[in-house]
Amino acid sequence: MEKYENAIQLFDNALAMNPNFAEAYNNRGLARSKICHKSEYSLPY
Repeated sequence: MEKYENAIQLFDNALAMNPNFAEAYNNRGLARSKICHKSEYSLPY
């Protein structure tokens, strides 16, 4: 679905409720890397 921004917000919410939720940290990082990776290739060169 590629709704990474929404996913990051949901992981942030999960971490606010449980800061020891390691899987949420991992998945939030993966979502952030997808956004970063996506933006690298959308630059006009």
